[in-house]
Amino acid sequence: MAEVRVEKRAVVDGEKLWLKLCDFGDLSWFSGPEKVESNGAGPGMIRRVFVPGGGFIDEKLESVDEHSKTLTYSIAKAAAFPLDNYRAQVTVINESAGQALVIWSGTFDAKDVSEDEAKAMLQSTYAALIDALMASI
Repeated sequence: MAEVRVEKRAVVDGEKLWLKLCDFGDLSWFSGPEKVESNGAGPGMIRRVFVPGGGFIDEKLESVDEHSKTLTYSIAKAAAFPLDNYRAQVTVINESAGQALVIWSGTFDAKDVSEDEAKAMLQSTYAALIDALMASI
């Protein structure tokens, strides 16, 4: 099992970042998907992310920890996704003077691509997600 981790700091309100992030069914702050549909609420809910060029990824919300500001999700089903056993965790840490740290990490088994290719794909995706999340505040 491989692991990827991306950390970024910005002068933004961590509480506002967390409120956007923990609204799992809303990815309007990220321009990547063609559309997003959600089914359910809270842990166990599924958001279907339609990717450009066709296909989708069903992401399942595993847990939301308000105290540690940590959200965990997995891939329940995906069309044309080169990873198996994918599980991600996102944590928002409120630091001093309105500065926040976002840590996005994931574990997976590479499928149909090399582990290095999968790591590079996730690193760039996590960085883009964090940048978009921070820019939305």
